[in-house]
Amino acid sequence: MARGLALPLVSGETPVRLRSVLHRVGHRLWTAWRWRRLARRTRRELEALSDRLLADVGIARADIPEIARRSAYAAVSAEEAEVRGAAAGPRRRMR
Repeated sequence: MARGLALPLVSGETPVRLRSVLHRVGHRLWTAWRWRRLARRTRRELEALSDRLLADVGIARADIPEIARRSAYAAVSAEEAEVRGAAAGPRRRMR
């Protein structure tokens, strides 16, 4: 038997710990997919801009992939933090 995996309580039921691990893996895959999709979209939009417009905003064409990755990571991280904050519920003010 694998160490750390709980046995099912009912025949056919997924062990709680295994279910938790599968949930985390699925969540990470989902987050990675969203991050890559957003990075690709951002890169495509920046690459569609003219050199003159990119120069006006201070972006070199060679920097576009890194800017897209960082922007997507920041957006997905902020969204994840917002979801975690909402899941925690309202916070009480200490007196």
